[in-house]
Amino acid sequence: MMTMTNETNNSLFNSELKEKYLNEIKDTTRQSYERIFRITQKYETALNKDINQFNRKELETVLYSFKANNRNTIESYARIISSYLNWSVKHNLVGSNLLESYKPDDFEKFLTDEESYISERKLRRYEDQCENYQDAVILRLLFMGVGGKVMSEIRNLKVSDVDFENNELKLTNTLKEDKNGIPVKYTTRHLKVDDRTIELIKGAIMQETYVKRNGQMIERDNVRPFTDLVKNDYVVRASITKTEHFNTPVDKFVIYRRIAVLSETLGVDLTAKFIQRSGMVFQGKNMIQNGELSLDDLKIIANRFNIKSHHNLKGFLNAENILATYPDNTKRGWNNMARTVILHKTDIKLNKNKLKAVLDSKGMGYNELHEKVVDKFGLDLTYKGFMSLMSNRSSWKLLYAHAITEVLNINTNDIFDIVEIDIDKKAKEKEAWKAKYQK
Repeated sequence: MMTMTNETNNSLFNSELKEKYLNEIKDTTRQSYERIFRITQKYETALNKDINQFNRKELETVLYSFKANNRNTIESYARIISSYLNWSVKHNLVGSNLLESYKPDDFEKFLTDEESYISERKLRRYEDQCENYQDAVILRLLFMGVGGKVMSEIRNLKVSDVDFENNELKLTNTLKEDKNGIPVKYTTRHLKVDDRTIELIKGAIMQETYVKRNGQMIERDNVRPFTDLVKNDYVVRASITKTEHFNTPVDKFVIYRRIAVLSETLGVDLTAKFIQRSGMVFQGKNMIQNGELSLDDLKIIANRFNIKSHHNLKGFLNAENILATYPDNTKRGWNNMARTVILHKTDIKLNKNKLKAVLDSKGMGYNELHEKVVDKFGLDLTYKGFMSLMSNRSSWKLLYAHAITEVLNINTNDIFDIVEIDIDKKAKEKEAWKAKYQK
């Protein structure tokens, strides 16, 4: 859990002044403001002056640098800078706020026509930065083609709709719903998904508490940094504090709100449409032949994402965008991008029923177990990372240790020791290694 301090943030230009301003910002938005200042820092350093001293041309250079794809995004960035300029005026640091006169339409010129999509590898990084499986699974489902009318295929997905053996989902697209969000008229379809999707679904099902604001909350007395999730048969669930009906699909605004918070805390421009389009580019990468997608390829991808007309894909789903997103295609060939899958004849699995029985006997839940494990051993292990072990996502790590001790007919503690680590020294060694070998 992150805790804000009064220490000077050296990643910001004129950090002492910036900190004074940030200390007056609401805790829920401070992270976003600080992220913008980290971006403007290189321009402030280059000009050797605070952004509140920038002239109009210099401010517009910063706005262009964001390379925003939609007006809402560039407006929100400009509002943050404008807020700082207003604060500077109030404290007699500058005479006026040059952005104050800008109208919404004025920001159109700062938009870029180049829409760069996220690769599957980058999506994995974003998923790994999610503190909640409940959030990560939304990104993955959208990327794989799950969506429907107002996110209904995600909202309606139940545990019973997941075929864990065959990696297949039964999806329900709501055409009409009752006042509680239950589908009255709907269509259904089945969709094959990858192992990653299934594992994130397992994690989302097992999650009992939801970490607020992706872990970027200021710790306060009497305010929990997490909420309890409702217990029902749905994969994606709401927090109890936001729910009136406990056995109904999550509200669509919960989905949109979670994506917005991820966009803000991860520092990336994420929308449901953008993630889906990135998923389509990924599908296209796996299908393209000789630098072209055929008409049949477009129809298959449109069908996967439940889009009625494949003609809507032609504007962006092309070789140029595929190569821009997956440049390695030119090195490895169009259809030789699949990851090597390592399969062992044996595996080791955590028996969740036995673990649950032990936890129940001790009056503990997963959240408390995570806290105790982290506190006792000083582990840099997020709740999400911990739950990946609980859902057998990283079972190979346990398998190797077990295999060695089993072959030697010894106990784990006969050859494995718990040792203290000099974290600062280790971090410096890693940085030195990266500088030498990852240039």
